[in-house]
Amino acid sequence: MSTIDRSPVTRRRAPAAAALAIGATLLLPAAAGAAGTQQRLSETASGAGMNGVATEPTISWDSRINRFVGFTSTSTSIGRVESGRRNVFLVRRTGQATRTGNAWQASTPTLVSVGRDGSAANGDSWGMSISGATGRADAPVGPTRLAFLSTASNLTKGGTSTASVYVRSVNGGAIRRISAPGAANGVDVSGDGKTIWITTSKGLYRSTGGTARRIKGGSGFTSPSTNARGNEVTYARRGTIYLRTSRGSTRRIGRGSSPVADDGANTKKIRAIAFVRGGTAYRAVVGGRTASFGRTGTDAAINAGASTLGFGQGSNVRLQVKVISSGKDGGYARPQGSCPAGQGSVTGVAVSTRYNYVAFTCGGGGLYLYYVGAK
Repeated sequence: MSTIDRSPVTRRRAPAAAALAIGATLLLPAAAGAAGTQQRLSETASGAGMNGVATEPTISWDSRINRFVGFTSTSTSIGRVESGRRNVFLVRRTGQATRTGNAWQASTPTLVSVGRDGSAANGDSWGMSISGATGRADAPVGPTRLAFLSTASNLTKGGTSTASVYVRSVNGGAIRRISAPGAANGVDVSGDGKTIWITTSKGLYRSTGGTARRIKGGSGFTSPSTNARGNEVTYARRGTIYLRTSRGSTRRIGRGSSPVADDGANTKKIRAIAFVRGGTAYRAVVGGRTASFGRTGTDAAINAGASTLGFGQGSNVRLQVKVISSGKDGGYARPQGSCPAGQGSVTGVAVSTRYNYVAFTCGGGGLYLYYVGAK
């Protein structure tokens, strides 16, 4: 079965007047600029859909600029890749970006997982994380680094086919391997780009330079998610979610999987954690209550400000906005983004810093960005 996105409208070549209505969503060119529209990001330079399945969307949290969207794909239409392999790709924002979060314009995706001599990666790569945070006066910080997992042995000199963590500048350059015992299964970069948290088959590790330092040993650790400073981290272990605090203590959050933390930029502490339990999306406010937000077929995503959860429900993306301090609903209509006809159900969701943008992937292969609007 072909995995090419065959939507009749593409973001580069179709005029705004030819927009295709998809339920309550309009698929428009990237420069259209209207809130409530979406564009396909998984495209070649000619505007054709990439010929592979896109998964694992992620957005850099550099204030409302959100310069990068990363994803995993089996596509062979961009870069030198081996057929059947998963690779990680990066889409850079182009054009003018405003402090209030204007419409996002995209470049052609670039291949990140490249062999050190320019050859195709000889193993799978997946699970990208991108740095980026919000500084004083709402100014963007970074992004500077990205990290991902790979079983390719030719990304660095002396590489290994055991799943490992690799890091690189968001602007290109050499890829570097971070050594940690065991097979890596999760990685997250702090917002300031200085700290990398890793889970492997041997435990939980933290790196601020080269070799990772063991924080907790044992098996069953997965899904690390850290904050802007990298001083706290949430993770899952055998069906339970934990938080390692800035004081080095461990706090049990509750049963669930795939935790994602907010950036804690102002408090220097993780304020809320999104996760899934029994097919339902939850948000746990640290030191407060845990609330469910609806049935989902994907992992739950949270924004940097901890107010917004995003998750897939069939072919739609649900965006649930509730302010932590007041519990008030943000008033955004749902759905916020939909898989076009023939693209199946939503498979992954990522929410930007202030929920101006929602990136999501569909079972039919496409990666899309929905523009919620400026604010």
